Amino acid sequence: MTRWLPLRGSNNLDLMPFSGRKPIEAKVAPDRQNSPVVLFTEFRIHVADHPKFLGLMQERRRIRGRNGARRWQLLQDMSDPEIWIETIHLRAWSDYLRHRERIAEYEAQLFAQIRALDRGDEAPRIRRFVVAPQSHSTEASVMPTDLA
Repeated sequence: MTRWLPLRGSNNLDLMPFSGRKPIEAKVAPDRQNSPVVLFTEFRIHVADHPKFLGLMQERRRIRGRNGARRWQLLQDMSDPEIWIETIHLRAWSDYLRHRERIAEYEAQLFAQIRALDRGDEAPRIRRFVVAPQSHSTEASVMPTDLA
């Protein structure tokens, strides 16, 4: 038997898939199944807006996890407290593509609220990285068994 549980606070949420997604500009062709992906999004947020920003980012964290992120962090620059970087880690490039497809309209509206707080000269910068392929050299991968 299956039980359905309602989403908290979901009565008025627009759950239609977000249609305003921009294409990805990638000059590296990652392995769709074996290339872990890390995303960095940089924001410039006035100190007075930090409490509101942090509240919105906690909701964004929940959404990122629901959409497949394995790890999420929010980092603050130690030399410039207005700079924040969100990082998310996904298992593979294919997971990232699915992650993008799962974004609903209400999530896009939340992201728009976060972007509205950004005081950078341009939109928040999003950088996508793939983990470098492991070396296939047998010499580098063989560890000594006797260290005595």
